[in-house]
Amino acid sequence: MFLMILTSFTQSIYPKQQVINGDTVVLFEPVQLKYINRKILTVDYLTMVNKGLSLENKSLQTELCLTNLKVESLASQVDAFSTAASAYSNIIQNKDSEIKLIKKQNKKKVRNTLILSGASGVVIGLIISILI
Repeated sequence: MFLMILTSFTQSIYPKQQVINGDTVVLFEPVQLKYINRKILTVDYLTMVNKGLSLENKSLQTELCLTNLKVESLASQVDAFSTAASAYSNIIQNKDSEIKLIKKQNKKKVRNTLILSGASGVVIGLIISILI
């Protein structure tokens, strides 16, 4: 069948089969031989390119897997930081509430101290005025 395909592009009697010293050989014209050699070289070249592309594909797949692992790692770190930030936010809110409560208690203490100081001053003043 291969020979039939080759014979379809030429008008000559080549390729032809001939027996020389008991061995069967196929004879080609130089143009036919160049054509066949070009096709063989093209197939060899394309096979080599395909192997190179396969290696590059494997390399890219490996790189993609590593990148996916890094993305997963970074995503888990983001989740951890988000959880920590939420916890710190809750702590800050609690501390703010405590600060407000302490300020309110301090205001009461200062007011009570001022009232007691004023009342003590009035009482001392009355005692002194009574004694004099």
